Amino acid sequence: MSRTWQVAEVLVSLAAMAVAAAGVVVRRPPRRTAWLLLVAGLAAFALGDLVALTTSTQQGLGPADVAYLAAYPLLVAGLHHMRRRGDPALDRAGLVDAAIIGTTAALGYWVFLVGPGIDEGSWSTKAASVAYLVLDVALLAVATRLVAPGPTRAVPSLLALGVAAILATDVVYALRPVGDRADLSAPLHLGWLLGAALLAAAAIHPDARRPVTAAPDSHEAISGVRLMLLGAVVLIPPTLMGLEAARGDYDDVAVLSVGLVVLVVLVISRVGLLVRDMAVTAARERTLRTAAAELVAAGDRAGIHAAALRALERLVGPTAVTSRLVDVTSADEVELVAGGSRNQAKIRGRALATTLLPYADTATPDGVPVGSLDHETLVSLGLRGMEGRLHVRPVQVNDELLALVVLVTTGPLDASRADALLTLVAQLALALESATLAADLHVRQSEARFRALVQNSSDAIVLVDRDAAVTYQSPSVERMFGYPPGALIGRSFEDLCHPDDLLRVQSGLTDVLASPGVSRRLELRLRRLTGGWLDAEAVVNNLQADPNVRATVVTVRDVGERKQFEMQLTHAAFHDELTGLANRALFTDRVAHALARRERDATTLAVLLLDLDDFKTVNDGLGHAAGDSMLRAVAERLSALVRPGDTTARLGGDEFAMVLVDLPNEQSALHAVERIHSVLGQPLVIEGKEVFVQASIGLAFAGSGPVTPEEVLRNADAAMYVVKTDGKGRYAVYQPHMHAAALHRLDLRADLQRALDNDEFALHYQPIVSMATGGVVGVEALVRWMHPQRGLVNPDAFIPLAEETGLVVPLGLWVLERACRQVVEWSVTNPGLSVSINVSQRQLRRGEFGDEVGQVLEATGIEPSRIALEITESAIMADVETTIERLQALKALGVRLAVDDFGTGYSSFSWLRQLPVDVLKIDKEFVDELGRREQGGFLVAAIIDLAHNLGLRTVAEGIERPTQLARLKDMHCDLGQGFHVGKPMPPEQVVDLLAAERGKHRAVDAGWAS
Repeated sequence: MSRTWQVAEVLVSLAAMAVAAAGVVVRRPPRRTAWLLLVAGLAAFALGDLVALTTSTQQGLGPADVAYLAAYPLLVAGLHHMRRRGDPALDRAGLVDAAIIGTTAALGYWVFLVGPGIDEGSWSTKAASVAYLVLDVALLAVATRLVAPGPTRAVPSLLALGVAAILATDVVYALRPVGDRADLSAPLHLGWLLGAALLAAAAIHPDARRPVTAAPDSHEAISGVRLMLLGAVVLIPPTLMGLEAARGDYDDVAVLSVGLVVLVVLVISRVGLLVRDMAVTAARERTLRTAAAELVAAGDRAGIHAAALRALERLVGPTAVTSRLVDVTSADEVELVAGGSRNQAKIRGRALATTLLPYADTATPDGVPVGSLDHETLVSLGLRGMEGRLHVRPVQVNDELLALVVLVTTGPLDASRADALLTLVAQLALALESATLAADLHVRQSEARFRALVQNSSDAIVLVDRDAAVTYQSPSVERMFGYPPGALIGRSFEDLCHPDDLLRVQSGLTDVLASPGVSRRLELRLRRLTGGWLDAEAVVNNLQADPNVRATVVTVRDVGERKQFEMQLTHAAFHDELTGLANRALFTDRVAHALARRERDATTLAVLLLDLDDFKTVNDGLGHAAGDSMLRAVAERLSALVRPGDTTARLGGDEFAMVLVDLPNEQSALHAVERIHSVLGQPLVIEGKEVFVQASIGLAFAGSGPVTPEEVLRNADAAMYVVKTDGKGRYAVYQPHMHAAALHRLDLRADLQRALDNDEFALHYQPIVSMATGGVVGVEALVRWMHPQRGLVNPDAFIPLAEETGLVVPLGLWVLERACRQVVEWSVTNPGLSVSINVSQRQLRRGEFGDEVGQVLEATGIEPSRIALEITESAIMADVETTIERLQALKALGVRLAVDDFGTGYSSFSWLRQLPVDVLKIDKEFVDELGRREQGGFLVAAIIDLAHNLGLRTVAEGIERPTQLARLKDMHCDLGQGFHVGKPMPPEQVVDLLAAERGKHRAVDAGWAS
């Protein structure tokens, strides 16, 4: 940094501090503490510049940085104090907005500015970087609350621009390499100097006398744009994670994850505040409508006073201390009415109103202290000894003062309450004017003034006689319904009502028309002139006894937007977001109604549960977006199949459900299931690829006796599980024994978890022999479950369940480690022995599986070439490209790889050439054909020749007869296993077998390793 610029920066900083201090003294702004904090912040900046000028430059956190860092909290506190509302509840939304902006900025600041260089420099340099990050973000968050749509204010704009200049310069400074930050360029000096100058200009500006209230009101309605912006903010951390991942940097994942959680919480809080504010706004609108009706219904000035004060208390809420109504009854006197009591007094002369008028002319949301009134006025109003903010609003029509509303609150009024107060004052003005004219004019003139009151209402107002015939319609009727003036006169109000609402409306009107003074609120649909229907809320007041009205007043308000919003919420609560189908809650309700109707009409009812087969393959192979497209396409096909009375639902994931009602017989449901299979079997084009969909369907009928929706769904689920177990792509009708099987499956699942914890599993080993010598060269490890109550459990009963629940992962790892340790023990006397271990598809899909195998190899000390990992052909072909990568990683460890059940899947020769495997295991179903018919051996011979041509060894599984063994030897199959050559046996029997083998054969085949 050149010394000239340093001197300039010190001078400008001191000047900015002095100007800001002078502005506080001269302008005397409200909330002077906030401006003094601003001056203190500028003073801290000036101190930092002075220290930087008089001391040598150093890396890390120096004395100048301490001064600079002290300035930021002072600025943050000052700006927050300027914008802080009087009502903390209303300020909460602004604080949440600031927190959202601050969190988002902090993430970007960390990822692009602080994080990349956090490992550089000393601890003090890192501390300085983090401190500037925190303080810059806090300053940005509080500064954004000064800017809002609407008319531009000078002081908030200057403050915001000043903060922006400081923050922009900080960002540019942070982007410089650590070693270059000492040599600052002129633009950096100018940025900080400009920021200080703008802050000082805000303090000295004449507009500083006014409160800084530029932030938007918290009662804004929820809009699509606002929700999209809140949603976009939540997407920023994942986007940054993607950018980090694209450049191979994962250091900031933890920070971004925490930021994402914070943003989600803040956005949910913000939406909650918006919803709450909508409810508050709706309540105020209802209060104003009620007040308008009460003011219209008031028969005299006393009634108007009472209605106005009640409405005032409801509008202002708990912030109100007390209220007064100063009614100018004549040129010589006023009537003072105290809110919350029956205290009324007439005061001669208009001195009181004249004293209060200046406060009405300078009315602001902040109000003025009650103590600013003179003693005599305080006594007259009954406010002596009270504390709070005084608000005075004139009630006038055509510049004629009718009354003054005097309100004392604990703090400033927010914008929404202030607007509502003005609306109430306008309604009160019309009511008082009508009451004044009613006292002086005859009935016809009074009715005309009454119409003026009605015509200026934003709601549609009609008057009806004792027969519910319309005698008057306000101009707003044309705006709301399209009927020109006079079009409804003489027509019955009931003719406008929707037929479905008519009985309810007739009942309500009958009660009101029969009892003067009765009021009732109705929700109904009214016909527009164009033929459509308007969702409306009507307040019906019987004023037949009022000589100035002599009719029933119907005040109608359009509630279409509210109804639409309620319908959207209801739809979201009972429908699936992705497909638009019914969700589980709505489906269960529909089934319950269908069951009740079935008992009444004695018809057949069926519930179908559909689960898409191999849906995960689409998700893994084409991505989740393609999976979503497939689900939507399936939903459209299913929806097209059902009748109007039926219901289709998505229960979650790839599981759908249908309820078929009013069926003539059970055979109709079976025909429907066949149509579903036929339609779903037609190919889909997803992401440019042709996809074939199959579904496993469970069908359950509601019996003749009582049954609940949960029971029917449970039965359909049990039937569907049977289909899944027996081969998928089919359907099954529920039978009572299926429920017992489902319960057995649940018990087995719980026992399976306990079995892992209690070490109830054991390994048996099936010998693998050399076809050339007949000697044992290896064993295949087969897991067995010794259940404490059920005894030995067949692997077919628990392996699929372990796959489904994910327990196959820890079980497979246990088998791998136990088998390796056993073979290491046997290798002392049988050094050429190999072990074959099955690997499930779920294990292979896990990216960490290769590391787990490596850890087992290291822990057991086994020679990797003595291990053969067997993977089924279908597991390999589920995701070939990813599988090849995983297999290559395993191959790099030195283990052998075998394709199990070869020939039963759908692999092609081209993929087989690319697979890094060593062995093909010929499936038992092909070996079974040997010796039965001449053609049975052609396929086995072809597989053996193919394997040898590719340099692979072959193992024939399921050898059970001597003829099969002889044929396989003739075909030059390398190895074999099966009951004929050796059954699975516990470890102690394997020891005896190996001992016998050593006695018979001194030369052992090299086994899998050769």
